[in-house]
Amino acid sequence: MTMKKSYFIRFPHPPGGAWSRSRTLPDSSSNGSSNPEAPLFNKGVKEASAQQLPMPPSGIYHSLDLPESIKTFYRAAGVLCYARRTLWGCTGEVVPVTALLLGQQEVNGATEKWGGRRFCWADFGGKREARDVSPEATAKRELSEETSNVFDGAQLHRLCVWNRTSKYVMYFGEVTLPAAMPPPNDEIKEFRWLERAQLVHSLRTGKSLFGVDLNYRVRAALTPHRHIEILRTL
Repeated sequence: MTMKKSYFIRFPHPPGGAWSRSRTLPDSSSNGSSNPEAPLFNKGVKEASAQQLPMPPSGIYHSLDLPESIKTFYRAAGVLCYARRTLWGCTGEVVPVTALLLGQQEVNGATEKWGGRRFCWADFGGKREARDVSPEATAKRELSEETSNVFDGAQLHRLCVWNRTSKYVMYFGEVTLPAAMPPPNDEIKEFRWLERAQLVHSLRTGKSLFGVDLNYRVRAALTPHRHIEILRTL
């Protein structure tokens, strides 16, 4: 007789108190594999093994010490590049400025939904692949592919943002201003530097940047007030 065991999944609780729901799953010994650590699910993403891990909440995490649960559940990752530069103020003072780099991408499924092509500003990221051993590996690979290796030397910031809904990890990578920008490619139509204040204003007001909206994953990761504040640490 196959033994059954239960694990608990905590959902966002309604006003008045938290609640949880349990599900009963077959014991790992009955998953058709001789390996007791074989995944219980196979959806193209490495899921929890016999010992179930709790889904981590959305939030800011230390990029060098991500919880194992995030490394297990994440489905995509990317890098928002930034560079530091100095400007001369009107009275001769040196003004430090943080510039952020966004890429203009085509919105997936726009033709089917709205009958034409649409574009959005996004960080440089994408879906997890089988060869990726961590969210950082996925983010660096996507950055390299989408920027033609121009920003391979990006230094990742000590903090990153995890979005539980989209299972997306956003890193922040410091780069040096290149002599020449990467050429447009199949994924990126245009590269654009903007000041940090411009991105913060767009996130808080919902307004577009240069007539183009921010994509969902950028807004979802950075819209909460405490997440916007991370941009001030760059």
